[in-house]
Amino acid sequence: MRELVSEIDLGELDANSVDELRKLVDKFKGDADINYRDGRWTFRVFRSVEVPPAKPTKPPKAKRVYKKAAPPRKFIEDAVKEAVRKDSGMLDKPIEVMKIVRDRAREKGYRATIAPGLVKLTLRRLKKT
Repeated sequence: MRELVSEIDLGELDANSVDELRKLVDKFKGDADINYRDGRWTFRVFRSVEVPPAKPTKPPKAKRVYKKAAPPRKFIEDAVKEAVRKDSGMLDKPIEVMKIVRDRAREKGYRATIAPGLVKLTLRRLKKT
């Protein structure tokens, strides 16, 4: 990274002076430049600045691998429909239905994590029909 050390406004220069300044810039090996803007010449000198290295970040956590698969959506919907078919009063008891679906998932070898939104959505659909 470069930091501006000095900037000199040289005004209007003839071609010979500009050539001499370009030779001077070449001696600085890129740490200086000469610019022409709005009819005026400027000479700028830079110095290198050390940028501190960024803090090391933690490596990303490994994705969790579960022993059992999550139950498929169709399985959950079918389990909800079956629970309501056995007892129609379950339409108004989503928590009880969740418990039944979790038990069915455990019996079938699935993970017992059930999306409550899916259970509630299925119950709403069943209420409409």
